Amino acid sequence: SWMVMPYNYEESGTSASYTMERMPMTDIAIRWTNNAIDIERYSYTAQSRDIIRKQLKLENNTAICAVARFVESKQHSFLIDIFKEYLKYDSKAKLALIGSGELEDVIKTKVNDVHINDSVIFLGARSDVAELLGAMDCFVLPSLFEGFPLTAVEYALIICPF
Repeated sequence: SWMVMPYNYEESGTSASYTMERMPMTDIAIRWTNNAIDIERYSYTAQSRDIIRKQLKLENNTAICAVARFVESKQHSFLIDIFKEYLKYDSKAKLALIGSGELEDVIKTKVNDVHINDSVIFLGARSDVAELLGAMDCFVLPSLFEGFPLTAVEYALIICPF
């Protein structure tokens, strides 16, 4: 028999260990598969970085980004709190939020309420995430839990090519 794990742990409210503890472990076959990340897409180029930073008006700023759905477990509200504090040390910093979701309007309201509208960029769901990551100076992942965060691997591919 094959062990099948839920695709989206956040939505099911479980984690891999939680699921494993509750599954019978007799006669289970485990098959390893390669990750579905196309590493060729994640090659850094200074030219692409410069173009995107110019498009996003980030030329003279520290560019920080998060790539995540706007749901509670991804902690966007917490990230906004932290970023507001960070701005005290780097007033030119910009936070790019890549993704969409049910809490996007809530986070936009919070950004407005804490008066950091000029420092936060909402980029929505994008198909050019690899290029956007290459234009950033820092990647943050404030999630409450992650099974295996692909966005962290994708950012690592940009900054640590092999």
